[in-house]
This record gives sequence, structure tokens and C-alpha cells, in this order.
Amino acid sequence: MRVYVPALCTISIVFLSVLALPACTSEMVRLDEESHTAYLDQTHNQITQANTNSPTTLTLTLEEALKRAYHENYDARVSALEYLSTRRDIGLEQLKALPTVELSVTRLGRNKESASSSQSATTGLESLKSSISTQRIRQTEELSIDWKILDSALALIASGSADDRSKIAAERHKKVLQNVQRDTYVSFWSALAYQQTQADTQALIQDGRLKLEKLARAQSEKLISAKQAGHKRADISSKIQELMTLNDGLAVSSLELKSLISLPHRIDLKLVAPDKKVPPYRNYLKQDLNLLEKNALRHRPEMRESIVQSNISMRDILSEVVTTFPGVELFYAYNRDTNKFLADNRWGNFSASVVASLTRLITAPARIGAAKTRSEIERTRSVSTAAAIIAQVHLARHRLQVASDLYKEAMSAGKTASDLKKAAEKEKEAGFIGGMDLTKAQLDAQIERIKFLQAYITLQDSYAALMNSLGKPELSDIQNLISMTGGQNDPPV
Repeated sequence: MRVYVPALCTISIVFLSVLALPACTSEMVRLDEESHTAYLDQTHNQITQANTNSPTTLTLTLEEALKRAYHENYDARVSALEYLSTRRDIGLEQLKALPTVELSVTRLGRNKESASSSQSATTGLESLKSSISTQRIRQTEELSIDWKILDSALALIASGSADDRSKIAAERHKKVLQNVQRDTYVSFWSALAYQQTQADTQALIQDGRLKLEKLARAQSEKLISAKQAGHKRADISSKIQELMTLNDGLAVSSLELKSLISLPHRIDLKLVAPDKKVPPYRNYLKQDLNLLEKNALRHRPEMRESIVQSNISMRDILSEVVTTFPGVELFYAYNRDTNKFLADNRWGNFSASVVASLTRLITAPARIGAAKTRSEIERTRSVSTAAAIIAQVHLARHRLQVASDLYKEAMSAGKTASDLKKAAEKEKEAGFIGGMDLTKAQLDAQIERIKFLQAYITLQDSYAALMNSLGKPELSDIQNLISMTGGQNDPPV
């Protein structure tokens, strides 16, 4: 003991000092001060540096976009770290159930010798001359184990609640991933529609503007009346404006997609259309709503979280009951003293005690009652969550039905506009109509095409929303989301 205890103490001090170094070296950021500006500059440089190393052009499939969203989305990464943090809390709570082990080394000293004498209790005379029984400089060492059994039981209960909180964090992470992948899925189709219509749209807008310039020259040269020119100008201008508005609605989707999958905005994305494009939404329109409701209640992360939260509240009741019990404390210590006057400078001492808190005993009914009330609140909240989920399933399926009907109508309108454009092209070749009428037909066809694509994107979004309301797809299997295939009438994206 004479050799190892001081050495162990020194090692412990060095080890704790090493652990404390990161906390001492990191600086806190104070808002609106120099450290705040430095932190923002560092963050901006970090993002800029990452963007600089990325390619300027990237070809991306739907599956690759979903996988990248799964791994690279910042919200998903934050929720993953939160989950890992709660997993560590379980171990920390379990460690609290262990006995407390302490090692103390104390150096004692005084400037004068500790001399003392004794006095006879009978005669009152000095019975012992002044003598020294304690060295002026000495060292004491103690290794003790203290186990409070009640605290250990409470720590084990707390570790169970920590495990449940970890499950809640896992369900929240799952929900974040589902939302991110749903948004990525819809943004991909929107960006793909923009990518495959942008060139034609820009060409038609440019052609329309040229036609307006020719119309203005024809009016100035008195080749057409002001009234006729006004009607034609209003017609072409309104169609150009409508086409630009529809095009701008699709244009933002590319930026949204890059943000969702953590790509720099300067990258030029080349999206690859999947072989199959129409999701099997008809299957869900035919399914029994009662079955869909039960599937949603089983798989939705929010419902699973509410159930686990109810378990935590029930465990809190148990914790309040256990807290009322008397506590048993066991203590043992091994001591050493360098005082040479001691007959035995190594010894052990122990104790066992039972402690009952009268305050806890008196307040037990109130504390347990409050815990039961909180548990009832969680149960009621769980029922409320279930009702909201069922309502969302109904709303999502209704929205899918409406989107399906609009999709069919938009398909029909698009086909009609496409047929009229082809007829106008043939009539132009035959000399029956002029370039102005052909441009109007082409603008109409492009407008209907984009409207059809928007109806198609709405259909995809409605299908993804229904999957989300059902707690699907399973995020451990990306292919479940990719397999939205089958059906007829694939859109010409």
C-alpha cells in the first residue's frame, strides 16, 4: 500500500487532467462578439471548402438521391447523433447502480509537536507526563466502498427509462428519415420535370417574344389593325406569362433537391428518369380503410413513441413507490496511517445502516398520485395521437383519390393540346395558318404538358404522403421506396 496508493493517485490526477484538456482549450461563442464572427467565418469556410472539392456536374438516379438523403441530410444526421447520445445515457444510468468507490490520500502537518498529558479523574493530578503520540507530519490513506441499495434500485429503474428514451429517439430519427426521403422523392420528380421541359419552354418563350416583336412591327407598318394586334398581343402575352409562372414553379425544385441531399447549389444535376414512373396507388385506393388504419397505428413512429412514453410514465410510478422504502447502506473502508506511534497503522472499518425518510413516507400518496396523473395524461395523449393518425390516413387517401382524378383529367387535356399542336404544324406546312397561330398552339401544348406534369408530381406527392401516413416505407430498405412501379399510362417525362 505504501508504494501503490500514491502512484495510483498520481495516475488518476494525470488521467483526469488529460480528459479535462479539451474542455479547457475550447472557447465558448458569445453572440454578437468577435468569437461569434469567427465561428460563422469558420463554418462558412468549412462548407465552402467542402463545396469546392465537389464535382461541377453530377448524374443522379432516384435511388442514389434517396440513399444520399438517408446518409447526408443534415437533419437526419442531427437526429442520428441525438439517438447515439441517448444510447450512451443508458450506460451512465446503469453505472449509478454500482457501489461508490473512493480513494483518498491526505497529507497532515502542524508547526509544533502534538504532545499531550493525562489527568486522573479520581485525584485530579497529572497521571501521565507530556508525551507525543502523533507525528508532526503524517499521511493518511483510505480506500472505501459505499453501497446505497435503494439508490441502486432507483438507478436501475432510471436505466430502463433511459432505454425507453433511446427508443423514442430512434422513432424520431425514423420519422425524420421518412420525411426527408418523402421530400427528396417528390423534389426529384419535380426537378426531373423541369430538366426535361426547360429547353422547350425557354425556346417557346423566346419564339413568343419574337412573334410579339413582329406583331408590333406589323402594326406600326399598318399591316394589321390596332384592334387585331391588341387581341393577338394579349393572347400571346398571357400564354407566355402563364408558361413562365408554371416553369418557375418547377425551377425551385432543383434547389430543394440539392438542399435535401446536402449538395452545393453550384452543381449541375443531371437526373436520370427511372424505368417505371407511376406508383401503384390504385392498390391503396382499393384497400379497406380499416386495414390501413391498423397498419398506420402499428408502424407510425409517433404512435410507437407515445406507447414508449406511456411506459416511462408507468415506470415513474414504480420509482415513486420504491423511493418510499427504507434505504440500506453498506460501508467498508481500508485505512492506512503513517503515524509511527500507532500500534497498527493498517485497519478496516465497516458499517451497515437502515435509513427511512419520514418525509417521503408522509408524502408518498401525493407523489404516487401525481405520477399516476402524469401516466393518465400520457395514455390520453396516446389516444389523441392515434385519432390524429387515423384522420391523416383518411385525408391522405382522399387526397390520393383527388390527385388520381386530376391526373387523368390533365392527361386527357395534355393529349388534346398535343393533337391540336400537331394539327397546327400540318396546317402551317400546308399554308392554311400563319406562324402566330402555330406559336399559340405550341404554347398551349407546352402549358398543358407542364400542367400534366404538375398533376403527375401531385400524384407522386399524394402517394408518398399516404406512405408517410402509414409509416412506410421501411427506411432500412431503400428498395421499398424505389419499387413504386407498375401501372399504365406512364407520363412522358
